[in-house]
Amino acid sequence: MKILKKIKEAQGTKFFRDAELLELAEEITGKVLKPRPPEQLEAVIAVKVDSNIYTTNVTRKLTLIEGVTEVMEITGDYDVIVKVKARDPFHLNQIVENIREIKGVVSTMTSLILKKI
Repeated sequence: MKILKKIKEAQGTKFFRDAELLELAEEITGKVLKPRPPEQLEAVIAVKVDSNIYTTNVTRKLTLIEGVTEVMEITGDYDVIVKVKARDPFHLNQIVENIREIKGVVSTMTSLILKKI
């Protein structure tokens, strides 16, 4: 509530950049909230499944891959989102290749997580 109050009191400021909001939150909470780089590679992989394959069959196989931390069936252009943690780029590539080898996987799109707040 204190942060929101401070934002409302900021006269003449319509927009705050992320860095400004973090500084404001740090000032009020007394905690360091700066983004930090991940200690290992983390990624989100979108998976498209062939229309004649049950998505649940694919998701079960995805959970068995080393490095996979979470699997979610979704709606939209892709059918499944897979969260992964990898030791290094080689390990991440191996995880992606293991996903692509699953029968019914049509395509993948990998997005690296750059920072967490």
